[in-house]
Amino acid sequence: MITTMMLSLAGIAVEGSPTPSCHIPPYSSYGYCNQSWTAGDRARDLVSRMNLTEKSLSIYQNNQGVPRLGVPQFRFGEALHGVMSECGNQTYFKEFGGNNTGCATSFPHALMMACSFNRSLWSAVGTTVSTESRALANQGLAGIAFWTPDINMARDPRWGRSQEVPSEDPFLSGEYGSAFVHAFQTGTPDESKKYLKAVATAKHFQDYNCETCWGCNEPAAVNGSCDRGAFNAKITVQDQVEYFWPAWEATVRDGKVKSVMCSYNGVNGIPSCGNPQMNTILRDKWGFDGFITSDCSAINDPFFNNYVKTNFNNSKPKQAAIAMEAGCDFNCGQFYTSYLVGSVTGGFISTEDVDRAITRVWEQAFALGLLSDDVPYHHYGPELVDSPSHRDLVLSAAQQSMVLLRNSPVGSSNKPILPLKESDFLRNTSSSKSIALIGPHYNVTQEMLSIYHGPDRCNRIVNSMSPFMVFTRAGLNVKHAPGCVGTDGEDPSGDTACLDKSGFAAAVELAKTVDIPILFMGLTPGAMNNASSEAHESEGWDRHTINLPGYQEELVKEIFAVNPNTVVVLIHALQLSSDWMYANVNAILDAHYPGELGGISIYNAIFGKYSPAGRLSTTIYPESFVSTRNISNMEMRAARGITYRYYLDKAVVPFGFGLSYTTFKFEVENNRENTALRTDLFTSAMYRVKVTNTGTVSSDVSVLGFSQSADKNQPGHADSIPNPQLFDFDRIYLTPGESKTVLLTIPASSLGITNINGRKSLFPGTYKLFFGVEGSAEGTPATATLTLEGSPRTLFEL
Repeated sequence: MITTMMLSLAGIAVEGSPTPSCHIPPYSSYGYCNQSWTAGDRARDLVSRMNLTEKSLSIYQNNQGVPRLGVPQFRFGEALHGVMSECGNQTYFKEFGGNNTGCATSFPHALMMACSFNRSLWSAVGTTVSTESRALANQGLAGIAFWTPDINMARDPRWGRSQEVPSEDPFLSGEYGSAFVHAFQTGTPDESKKYLKAVATAKHFQDYNCETCWGCNEPAAVNGSCDRGAFNAKITVQDQVEYFWPAWEATVRDGKVKSVMCSYNGVNGIPSCGNPQMNTILRDKWGFDGFITSDCSAINDPFFNNYVKTNFNNSKPKQAAIAMEAGCDFNCGQFYTSYLVGSVTGGFISTEDVDRAITRVWEQAFALGLLSDDVPYHHYGPELVDSPSHRDLVLSAAQQSMVLLRNSPVGSSNKPILPLKESDFLRNTSSSKSIALIGPHYNVTQEMLSIYHGPDRCNRIVNSMSPFMVFTRAGLNVKHAPGCVGTDGEDPSGDTACLDKSGFAAAVELAKTVDIPILFMGLTPGAMNNASSEAHESEGWDRHTINLPGYQEELVKEIFAVNPNTVVVLIHALQLSSDWMYANVNAILDAHYPGELGGISIYNAIFGKYSPAGRLSTTIYPESFVSTRNISNMEMRAARGITYRYYLDKAVVPFGFGLSYTTFKFEVENNRENTALRTDLFTSAMYRVKVTNTGTVSSDVSVLGFSQSADKNQPGHADSIPNPQLFDFDRIYLTPGESKTVLLTIPASSLGITNINGRKSLFPGTYKLFFGVEGSAEGTPATATLTLEGSPRTLFEL
């Protein structure tokens, strides 16, 4: 347990107190050391004592605080799905029979966890990550303000950073963001009476959706590609209001996020970090009361530079002033440190505007307990990192989020392939069956962590959690072959690029000799080289295709041809399409990047230790989808549409789809079809959905509610979203034959229709509601009708 701290401030080292400077004159007499003052008052007093140079040096990520005034560093870090840090001190746990690792828990990535459709899970993960952040911070290994979560939209299946974000759906993304943020920033009720536990930074505002932005025709384009920092996202105001903004509104209003990061790209000709909408929308419309930081070097990226060169004679002090006046208070980078003083002395920005920005930043530092003695989180010790309960949660997160995409009988059998019976495959039994683990990911370890995790040397657990290791430790009769030979620099057991077929023959021969071949296919997170670029998904890179990379599909075909009992496990984030595979292979499990206990979660799904109940948070398109639009085309309704809300063609696997090892029946208990509600009074309507487990296996089930205009010819309805859109969800557990009633609420905002001018209104008319997804575990969705009467009512306008 850490009970003392050693801080060096202004040349003074004091042991035994988290606030050494505030116990020493003259600092002890200053207002910012008065712990009875509000965080805002303490910040204003601090800023009033800083000179201009100190101000400019205090608002970037490597700030050293204000040494002259005895104020320590305000430290930042990454925590998208776990704290990104070195490992700390180890702790003995009897449950482990020894010490833990001292390393931060690495959860599945957001795109996977959103597939759980479980708000309580996202809250639990947010709580755990911030708990570990405080425990690591007390060891000098982490900050207490973090750049998390990423709530941009997974709009296009080629975007390299899709693994960081929750979904293609704005409502689901907003629910994830608000649940995670609220839990992340908040301690127990007693702990949170006075201090924040951590500061979350929602990123990236706004409209950030591509890295290399294929098809870009901007002046900065090179060979049809724009770097994200040179890209101008052309967004209609209709798309902005109904698609790109709702997740932000939820995370600000409901999650009460205390920090926001602006993005690299421009939007409709204005650099994101110089866009006044940071003030007019985030602050004025939605009540955001924290600080805004730039993405790293975003104030000095090509788009912003060209904007200032074209319009302001390339003045760097003016550039800094534009960003700060637009609402960007903090700079990840050194642009403010270099030019903010000149912005003030040159008359480009007032001292009052600078002080306002800096006060916003340091107010959150004081809200976290800076220079305070009574902060409960100062006592968090290393026993709160990598604890037994945290390992239980990371396994639960992966298992709740696994998506069973296909599970059909083979041949004349009436029993689906999965789950397998574990006892049938045990070694050294007379009737033992055999399994072959094949493919580039059969022995995968670090790749299961996605991106933005701690150094590989810190993630020790995952190094013994590959599927092959877990299956072997379970005592099964397991054989293996990579099929795709070679190495892509990431996984020595196989090559996701799969450009060399010389290992196919051995894999095919092996598949002939076993009862069940399980193929582990997919992508590799992180950096790529030229030969395997389409096999990687990462920040700074967009894929050109959505296919399985290289010859992976051909390997699946060859294995399936000799053994139709083939199971495919996909390890990836970006949506992977294979028209042939989804039409022919009988069992497909989407494991995404399942985190540090990924091998166990996959094993448990295949052998029925739990019933998969995840649902896709994105759409799987036909392979031909990429030929219909460039990733740089940001219009949601253009080119036959994009995401499940706008896509006019048939998806290979739709948003919200997911099977389980049982079946369910949905029934609406209170269909309101004979009751009309008034538009001027309507705030929400609640629906009771009875769910029955009609199968033989206990299982979770997520109940999804969708709404759609029933008649586009009704006045105002022509502007409505083409397809049903998600409005609520819940997750429950049912034993065979058990029924429970779920309450789903549709708010007025979900029925609102946005016109081309960005005005969102509630129109009279008829709306159809759907509960469930066609073809999923529930079979056929239940339906209801909602009717509104009266005059149109404006819900939002710019």
